[in-house]
Amino acid sequence: MESTAKKAIVLMNLGSPDSTEVKDVKRYLNEFLMDERVIDVPFLIRALLVKGFIVPPRAPKSAEAYKTIWTKEGSPLIVFTKQLQQALQQQIEEPVEIAMRYGNPSPAAAFDKLLTAHPHLEEVVALPLYPHYAMSSFETAVEYAKEQYQQKQYPFKLTFLKPFYNEEHYIQALSANIAPYLQQDYDHLLFSYHAIHIIFVVTWFAGMFYMPRLFIYNTEAAEKSEDVKLALREQFGVMMKRLWYGITWPSAIITLVMGTTVLFTGGWNNVLFDEEGRWLLIKLFFVLGLYAYHFSLHAIFKQQQKGIFKYPSQKLRVWNEVCTIFLIPIVMLAVVKQSISWVWGLVGLILFIILLMSAIKIYKLLRTKK
Repeated sequence: MESTAKKAIVLMNLGSPDSTEVKDVKRYLNEFLMDERVIDVPFLIRALLVKGFIVPPRAPKSAEAYKTIWTKEGSPLIVFTKQLQQALQQQIEEPVEIAMRYGNPSPAAAFDKLLTAHPHLEEVVALPLYPHYAMSSFETAVEYAKEQYQQKQYPFKLTFLKPFYNEEHYIQALSANIAPYLQQDYDHLLFSYHAIHIIFVVTWFAGMFYMPRLFIYNTEAAEKSEDVKLALREQFGVMMKRLWYGITWPSAIITLVMGTTVLFTGGWNNVLFDEEGRWLLIKLFFVLGLYAYHFSLHAIFKQQQKGIFKYPSQKLRVWNEVCTIFLIPIVMLAVVKQSISWVWGLVGLILFIILLMSAIKIYKLLRTKK
């Protein structure tokens, strides 16, 4: 008998390699880490990081790690998602399928399967299994499903369930999971908010990337007529003050407070000088350098506020890129930790600096010719 179902559900999860073979893990990591919403840097930088420094050393180690948790039925994440699918199917009449953001089955595979079994579908509701919104989880799942939906021009309507962090039943489920452990002896009840400092790291970097641009524009205003120069510098002065005191400084302070909290509550301070914590020690070295860079921008800001312009725009352009030089190792160390050779990491950073400085010189030559 032909199905008459008009609506269907697709449960979307993160994904998993097809097997514990290195080639499958490598393919999965490349797809995952090359997602611009996971590593939010320009494509060429992301490709250099992922394909040159992260995946090659990490894939074999990750393959071994997957072998320790792999089940007879396959990947635990896939197995558990299928169990959730079966449990939900017992509660509702609408057909339920699963899809993964990375790996298999893809959203298109789930849509095809539903449409074949239920040709009269009018709507598919996709449910990303992430309680909270984040660009690297909920958003990328939604956009990927939309992309595959539009490519194949399915006849049904595609809608998405919004993040459900504040849903009463979800909160009750979390509470029910915690409750039995509160009846036992325990030292601490730890709630992890590890992403909060990342948000302020992003806004801090945004401020430090844009502030030198304002320094450059403010400096180059001297090339205009007197009336235009005064008008521009007044406007740039207001913009710099708002950006520096309204976004950049607060983000720097909150990053310091939250980052220090994560360091000590997570016990990382106890392993900083051990082999497993060496990556974090090196990362902290670059973070300290970033704060030094922040204070250098503060000094230039105060000078320009007083009408003092010590540096030409070309030097400010070079100084603008210092933030990028700090960004690369900080992101790379956060992602790969001790999975990368420090020698190759240093060589890669030096090559990147050379390319960056060369690009600035080329830009200067082109600008001079104009």
